[in-house]
Amino acid sequence: MAIRKARLKDLKEIDKIYVGSCIDEVRIQFPSRSRKDIEKELTKWRKDRLKGFRKDILSKSNYLVVVEEDGLVVGFGDVMVLKRDKKKAEITMVYIKKSFRKKGIGSKIMKELLSWLKKRKVKSVSGGIFVKNNPSIKLCKKFGFKIVAVRMERKL
Repeated sequence: MAIRKARLKDLKEIDKIYVGSCIDEVRIQFPSRSRKDIEKELTKWRKDRLKGFRKDILSKSNYLVVVEEDGLVVGFGDVMVLKRDKKKAEITMVYIKKSFRKKGIGSKIMKELLSWLKKRKVKSVSGGIFVKNNPSIKLCKKFGFKIVAVRMERKL
């Protein structure tokens, strides 16, 4: 297994992993939402999402990495140094193809992202996770993250 900076040619695979992982993530948090409904919403935003991934790959303030096994992209992660404060960053995504989860790939990605931030002398990093996404919460806690806020939402 190898980890490397993402390239534009990885966009299609990154997006496939993102869609599959988002469906799983949303279903954990909102079990009443149907897979079809989630897929429909994700399809609507595909063009914007690909544009965002492309921007992240080309940006100097983002570090989007992929993990490959036998030439196949099986996971990816992205971190962004904040424009308003270069000493702070946000891990925006760590997603793994379903059949490759629970094999240490998330930890490998986190190590790489945190190492990149340390080289840039970033002092703190945060990330947002759905409250019921226990695998992601466990991964962050493993790397010393602490819960510092809860975001509340309601329908009107």
